Amino acid sequence: MIYETRPSSGEAEVEFQSATLNAAESIGLSRVTNALLLTCDSQRETLLLISAGKGHEATVRLLLGVGVDKEAQDNSGQRALHHAAKNGHETIAELLLQKGAGRNVRDRQGQTPLRLAILKS
Repeated sequence: MIYETRPSSGEAEVEFQSATLNAAESIGLSRVTNALLLTCDSQRETLLLISAGKGHEATVRLLLGVGVDKEAQDNSGQRALHHAAKNGHETIAELLLQKGAGRNVRDRQGQTPLRLAILKS
């Protein structure tokens, strides 16, 4: 078995995540991969929500490519588009919109992704 040290941050971490998911798929671990993709933290943030909010474009592209739910919500009712918009990640927001993410969806406080983007600027 090969063990790797996981990078701590930045683009190297994104590349590591992408490579790990690709490797799991290539050796037939689709059930494991799917479980990882659906895993969320205590705030119900999935890997897509976290990646969109942190600006990890490569990971967002990978996740959308394998068909994760782009409309998954965290505890506050925010989706990946909300997370990208409120953190100023325009490229990711555009990507999510191109993939059909709802542009007028509201979180539990009635905020749309556009409103959050305006508040950010």
